[in-house]
Amino acid sequence: MTADFESTRVFLHGSSLSALPSDVLSQRQLTTLDLSYNQLTELPEALGELRALEFLYVSNNKLARVPDSIGKLKALTYLNIANNALTALPESIGALGSLLELRAHDNGIRSLPYSIGALATLRELHLDNNALQELPDSIGRLTSLRVLHLRRNALISLPRTIRTLDRVTHLALRGNRLSTLPDELGEMRQLMHLDLRENQLTSLPESIRELHALEKLDVRWNGLPETAWLDVLRERGCVVYT
Repeated sequence: MTADFESTRVFLHGSSLSALPSDVLSQRQLTTLDLSYNQLTELPEALGELRALEFLYVSNNKLARVPDSIGKLKALTYLNIANNALTALPESIGALGSLLELRAHDNGIRSLPYSIGALATLRELHLDNNALQELPDSIGRLTSLRVLHLRRNALISLPRTIRTLDRVTHLALRGNRLSTLPDELGEMRQLMHLDLRENQLTSLPESIRELHALEKLDVRWNGLPETAWLDVLRERGCVVYT
């Protein structure tokens, strides 16, 4: 194991760890902890005592769960738990009132806790390559969100509360099971990139033409018929892939 202790930051990435060293948990002043690319199967509940933590990297491990104590990390702004063996996120994650970016892609997450809507400061949510079939209505409370990536899940619909995500500029939905889209999609007025590739769409809501900020719309590999009003987007300068 190689450890790099630098004032308030600890870097233990790629150290073949199977457990978190106890001396790390005694470093209550830590603001950054990097545990990525190890062999961790769990994180101790005592992790929640690192109250000064702002950046936590635990990607590319073998975690089956995130401890409930994660909700105690009130200063956390960045959490990367991608590429693990997670099937769920704890309800306590909604207590992370300072979180700006959550990366939980490449897991096996089947559903999101309703509490995720309490992440009022969240700007980026990365959930690609999971097993989500639906999103909770509370997703609409993420009104600071700018980037929402949901590629390669099993989504069959989107909640109508998506209308309130009016600051989102990038919405990626490639590789799901969507057959319809809600009209409320047209109220996401700052949307610039909309990726709908590889779904089961047979039509598009006309409200999409109200997305005046849209720069790129990709609907390939759906079997959609050519829709005349898409020319309205093209005339505006939007790149449309059909």
